[in-house]
Formats: sequence, structure tokens, C-alpha cells
Amino acid sequence: MTEKLLAILLLAIGSTSASMAQRTLVVNDLIDQYNIVWKTPSENAGGSMPCAGGDVGLNVWVENDDLLFYLGRAGCRDENGALLKLGRVRVKLIPNPFQSGTLRQELKLRQGYVLVSAKQADGSPLAIKVWVEVFRPIIHLDIESDSPVTVEATYESWRTETIELPNDRSKHDRRAMCMINYDAYPGKVFLYRDRIDPAEALVRFYHRVDNEKDCFNFQVRQQGLEPIRDRLVNPLENLVWGGALVGDNFALAGETSGKYAECPFRGWKYASKVPAESHRIRVCLHTDQVENMDDWQTGLQELIVSSAVDNREAWKKNLKWWSDFWNRSYLVINSGGGEKDLGWRLGRNYQFFRYMLASNVNGREPTLFNGGLFTFDPLYVNGKKGPGYTPDHRQWGAAFTAQNQRLVYRPMLKTGDFDLLLPGFGYYLNGLPNAQARVRHYWQHDGCCFEEQSAITGLPGACQYGFVEGGRRSRPKDFEVGIQVNHAGGKVYEEQLDWSWLMLQYHYFSGNDLARELPFIEQSVIFYDEHYRYRCKQLTGKELDDDGKLAIYPANTLEAHWDARNPTSVIAGLRRVATALLCLPDKYTTPEKKRRWQAILDRLPEMLMQTHFSLDEQRSGKPGRIRLLPAWPAEWEVDFKMHAPYKTTVEGKVRSGRMTFLKVTPKERRNAVIVLLSRE
Repeated sequence: MTEKLLAILLLAIGSTSASMAQRTLVVNDLIDQYNIVWKTPSENAGGSMPCAGGDVGLNVWVENDDLLFYLGRAGCRDENGALLKLGRVRVKLIPNPFQSGTLRQELKLRQGYVLVSAKQADGSPLAIKVWVEVFRPIIHLDIESDSPVTVEATYESWRTETIELPNDRSKHDRRAMCMINYDAYPGKVFLYRDRIDPAEALVRFYHRVDNEKDCFNFQVRQQGLEPIRDRLVNPLENLVWGGALVGDNFALAGETSGKYAECPFRGWKYASKVPAESHRIRVCLHTDQVENMDDWQTGLQELIVSSAVDNREAWKKNLKWWSDFWNRSYLVINSGGGEKDLGWRLGRNYQFFRYMLASNVNGREPTLFNGGLFTFDPLYVNGKKGPGYTPDHRQWGAAFTAQNQRLVYRPMLKTGDFDLLLPGFGYYLNGLPNAQARVRHYWQHDGCCFEEQSAITGLPGACQYGFVEGGRRSRPKDFEVGIQVNHAGGKVYEEQLDWSWLMLQYHYFSGNDLARELPFIEQSVIFYDEHYRYRCKQLTGKELDDDGKLAIYPANTLEAHWDARNPTSVIAGLRRVATALLCLPDKYTTPEKKRRWQAILDRLPEMLMQTHFSLDEQRSGKPGRIRLLPAWPAEWEVDFKMHAPYKTTVEGKVRSGRMTFLKVTPKERRNAVIVLLSRE
């Protein structure tokens, strides 16, 4: 290589490095403008800041001169299938700098932490850095002060005793946290206690799921799945989750008790042995499925030991991860516009939401649409209070509402947050054995079936399926086995197609391998083909309709149309996903599979007209609406005259993807017609 060529290459490399560094600096400036700063204490947990990392989310706030935070982590499920907090930590400083009126609490978005600072009465500064490791479930509180302080850290729990969750009238009351399983269940439902083991240097806390009482076993018995129990997977089996509060040179300083948000709690206080200018407090979290509790204790202890070493390396790794996160994509509106600018505020909210989504980059389950890891006391949300209303309260709890969950995950494609997508995919991949086994058991054909309101088990939520014990969500004795009683969610399977499409798009956007997701995608399509041929034969004696097409009936779409035929959303989803399967590279498929996908596409109906009634319209006798060309290929020309309910006829002509002629009789029904193909 000549000296001249080498110099050119070095110059190019240097220019590229300088360009990358400059771009990083620009992004840093753009993100820093969105940091939130509070200069007064919060009134309650409703004024908390999110602190995210790995699969952990904290709510951090200062109240009555104490620093507090809730502990949330993906996968901390109880017997009822509810996602629970791991507790609350309260930190008190002596002398207390928050009494001086110099509080500053800042959410540092770009670096992924919360900084709380103040000045002591003598003017000396103090700072508390609250952060969560991205690569290990360890929470850090690093306290630095120019003058010595004593620190008290208290672990608080409201689950020290088992309590009953009464059968309230509303699904949003005390059983809200496990609503999808036990809303209106006529039997007793309990929120079971945790185990707290205080020792001299640390306090351990954990919850071990009692599998004799878990929702998986309830669902298996309820849903007639006992004969195939050995083929089903229980994600709650031997599940233990919890952690330990530990500090350098801290010792047990007694127990406390009280009420927060009118919810009783007990606390275990640890105090620094001597005043110092620097203190380190950690909360180490551990989740595992183990038969022997000693194995769980060993795993936690290893984490505690590793957390005791200097944390500077972990902090450097965190900074690198967050820097990469913000640089992989960004969206900044009206930079520098400030609070009075609507566009700027929208841009800020976008950053906050994406930041909170990053709290579940490697979680055991999807980020929940109804609060993620950042829920807090119901008293400060909707005023609910009293026995049984705990910080674990969550409306529509214990469910993965598929059509809502997709809205959390779809934007991640365009933000390049492909790693954040994986916990969402994991739910369907882990639940696939159950979703396939129940289809084979009920209907003796292939395919997988995920309900709109599935529980953590991958099986239908128990209250949606209907209780044979009776009550407000009872199940008639003659109701078909395998089908949910609930009209809003029963026979709504289409979201498995939506998630299949999202997985395919993940492959196209990222270039990452699709082999892990492919079985779910294939089984989602196969279910529709086989199940509705099975249904049609049940009803008519033959597998396809008179035109040789698949008849998707009886079906449901969304929540209000529980007796639909050929729902547009299902047909569109099947077309999209089956076509994508047909076009996959050869390494993902076979000629035999391609023939199958093509055959399914050929069997799908070309829908010309769809009539639509809402429940209110049906109840009031209103004629409803008429949708034209909801699933009609734009390149097909057509002349038609069709009949619709209420003595209505519709005539039309389509050319070059446009409705060139339309006549509705009687004329007053014209306003009921919606043309979906029109480009005008």
C-alpha cells in the first residue's frame, strides 16, 4: 500500500469517526432538552418519575423529606396471574437536606437515571443517583455529600399477610389486578403474602407461587383440559421472585409500620453504621423457576456478592447502552420550543414513552398496555381506597389484551428498537405449545389459537371462559367446550395474525433471523384454514362454501360483532401473512409449504359487500351500514348489483381502482354506504 493511499484511508477513517462523534453530540443536545426537573417535593406517589433499565421500572419521588421508590419488574406474577410490585423503599437522610428548600429532582433521559440533589443547612451539597443496571437486575442508590450524613433505608411491604379480594360489583374494584381470571368469580380470591427474612446486614423478600392455588390449574380444570395436562406448559410452575435490600456498612435498625395511601404496610429499617460522605445502597432482584428454594437463594446471593464490587464498570456499560439507544433513532419536534410549544411537548412525550418502554428490553413477558411497570396506588389514580386496594392495583389485570398490546409494539419497528420487540414475541412463542394443544384437544385439527384476552398461561382468562360455579360471569352447561362465553372476546383470534405480521416486519426491518418466530406464524394461518373448514362442515356438511371459498363463520371481530361472517380484518390479515409466507426465502420454507400457502390464498373470499350493525343499532332496530369493497383487489374491475338488509339494493361499477358508478335504492340509504376502495 502506498503512503498516499494509506493517508487517504486514515483521513477517511478519521473523518468518519469525527462525523459519528459530532452526530452523537447533536443527539445528546437534542435529548437533553427533554429532561424533567422538579424543584418541590411531590404530594404523593402520583408525582413520581420513572427510572428504567433492563426489565425493571421504578417510580421515584420525594415526599415529606423522604426519598421513595416502588419496585416493578416484568414476570413477577402471583397465583392469580397478576403482575405485582416487589415492594417499596424509603430513604431518610440525617441531617435531612430536603428540609432546606433546595430540592432538585431531575430525570436524565439520555443517561437513564434520576438525580436528586439538595443542600444541607450549612450549604454543603448532597446528591443521590438512582439508576438500574441494564444487564443485571440491580438497582443502585449512590449518595455523595460534602459533609457526613447518616442514611436509613427501609424496605416496605403491604403483602405481609394474606388478604381476601372480595367479589365487588365492578371489574375495576379490588379484583382489578386479576380481573381477566377472577372478576365476578363466586368463590374466594386471595392476594397471598410474601416471605420477608430480615437479617443483620440485609433483608430478603420473595414470593413463591403456590401451584396448588395458581390460575393455570384453575383454567385447566375449568376449560376441560385435564386429559392433556401433561402436554401443557405452566409458566407459573415453581416460580420464585424477589430480592434483597443491602447497603455497604448498613445494619438492621428495627421495624416500622404504618399506612401509605390508606394501605397498611410493615417496614424493615437499615441504617449506616457511621455517618459518611459516601454511601451505596443496592436492591438486587432475582427471578427463577426452581423446585428447591436453596437454588433460588444461591442465585440471589451470587448477585448480591457481585453487586458489592465497584460499580463503575456497570455504570459505563449503562451509559454505552443508553447512548446507543438514543442514537439508533430519534424524533425531535420544534427543538428548543419549550413548554408553550405544542409540537415540542408532543416530542417530549414521545421521548418519555420510549424511555419507559426501555424498562423491558429483556423481560420475561411483554410490556403491558395498562401501565407497564409504572403503576402506583389507586387512591391517586381513581380515588379507590380501603382494604384490598394496594399498590398492585391494575385495571384489566392478569391479561394480555392482544389488540391493545400490539399498539405498544408496532412503533418499535420504525424506531429500530428491535430488541424491545422480543419480550412481546416471547409471550406467543412460549405459549405456543398450549395454544396448539388446546386446538388439537377441542377440534382435532392443527393450528394455534390465542384468544383476545389470554392470561399469562397462554390460555383464555377464566372469567372470559365463564365460571361453571355460576355468578355474573357464569357458563351455561350446554355451551360448547373450548369457546369463551364472553361475547366481547369470544372467537376473537385475529390478533395472532396481527402479531404474525409484526414478526414478519421485524424480520424485514432488522434483517434478523426469523426461524424462532416462524412456527407461531405458520400455525396462526393454519388454524384459520383448518378451523373454519371444520366449522363449515359442521354446519353444511362440506368444508367450503358454494363458491369453493373459505367461510369464516361463526366469527367475531373486535368486541361488538360476535356473530360475524368473513370479517374484513381476518381476511386482510390472512392475505397479508399467507402472501408473506409464500414469498419467504427458500431457507425458511419448502415447496410443499408454499403450495399450502397458495392453496389457502386461493380459498379466501374476495369480499364485495359487507353489512355492519353495532350492538346499539341492533337493539334499536336501526338498519346499520353497508361497506363496499372492503377486501377487493384494486386491479379487478367489477359490475355489480347486490341486496342488503332493509330492502336495500346497491348497484355499482369499479374501473382502475375507482368507483365510477354507484346507485343505492332507496335513496335515503345512500348515507349508510361506505366505499372503502375509493381513491377520491
